[in-house]
Amino acid sequence: MSIITLTSDYGTTDHYVAALKGYLLSKDPGLTIVDVSHEIGSFDTVKAAFVLRHAYPAFPEGTIHCVLVHNRTDEQRLLLFEHNGHVFLVPDNGVATLMFDEINACFAIPSAGAHMNWQQRVAECVHALNSGTPIASLGEPAGQIERRIHLNPVVTNAFIRASAIYIDNYDNVVFNVRRELFESVCKGRDFKLYYKRHDPVTVIHKDYYNVPVGEVVCRFNDRRFLELGINMGKAASLLGIKIDDTVQVHFDE
Repeated sequence: MSIITLTSDYGTTDHYVAALKGYLLSKDPGLTIVDVSHEIGSFDTVKAAFVLRHAYPAFPEGTIHCVLVHNRTDEQRLLLFEHNGHVFLVPDNGVATLMFDEINACFAIPSAGAHMNWQQRVAECVHALNSGTPIASLGEPAGQIERRIHLNPVVTNAFIRASAIYIDNYDNVVFNVRRELFESVCKGRDFKLYYKRHDPVTVIHKDYYNVPVGEVVCRFNDRRFLELGINMGKAASLLGIKIDDTVQVHFDE
């Protein structure tokens, strides 16, 4: 039986998650269902894409990943595609292109009409996949899908201007700069990372505990993204940083 992951903006206080699991298990009682997150902010496809993109590689190939975030109406198209041996079921709202730059052989499953809601549509599709139905038999080639564009850092030889793209449960702030990019620009030079009106950061640490409690720490996280945190503190709240806020890293000439 298949492993199914669920990522949604349903929260955990309403009936939506339980109903979704009920529909899935009614079709396939032996499913292994894993909750990636149901605490994605309402309609926040950017966060949903970030969370699932960094969670799915930990699962075995063949896992079916279901996204139910900003599924606007029951008539909205459901997209089905494979990527790196995994299967993805997502609404046609841009979340697919936020997760992956290129998607091959994407299929669209049309609305089943007023008699079937979004959760039931997902359960029907998962059941068909779990029964061995080929992906191409479940829908038609999707053609043009809704696209969302990643916000990329501004890079010169002298600086990198980065944007906050994610704030985790510990209030650490993640920026859209990977370690490889930072090091290719830095080339071993000294640097100053400026954020808001605070004193600049001049050192990259390995972990939060490399600085005293309450001090700001800059590091590359487990997914190799640049991150600002506070040892035993809440960086985003205390430093006043929000999603899409920018920081600038200046490198010595």
